[in-house]
Amino acid sequence: MYTLYFAPTANGHKILIMLEALGVPYQIRRIDLALGEQHQPQFARLTPHRKIPLLIDEEQAVTLPESAAILQCLAETHGQFLPPTGAERYAVLHWLAWQVSSLGPMAGQLYHFIHQDTEGNQYARSRYQA
Repeated sequence: MYTLYFAPTANGHKILIMLEALGVPYQIRRIDLALGEQHQPQFARLTPHRKIPLLIDEEQAVTLPESAAILQCLAETHGQFLPPTGAERYAVLHWLAWQVSSLGPMAGQLYHFIHQDTEGNQYARSRYQA
């Protein structure tokens, strides 16, 4: 059984989608980022990053933060979505690295400047939309 510490963000949804695709049992513990629940001591004890997603695998006694690490762990544990060796494996890891280092952060910044920075910063909005 897995426990997913989740908020409805792109990173949170990545793990939820993977768990559903694998068809494995899990429970969700929602973290309200707007209320700052990620900074509460009980959550902060689980991860020094104080970010979601966070996955706990009770069977393996593993607590794992960071979406890329969680996705890779789930794929390897269940033998799906990540070839075990060879060029195909590295192609999947290439796209995973690209997503978490390029697309993900840029989309996150765009979201911030459009939805959270209500005063607006036209330069930032234009930069991240481009």
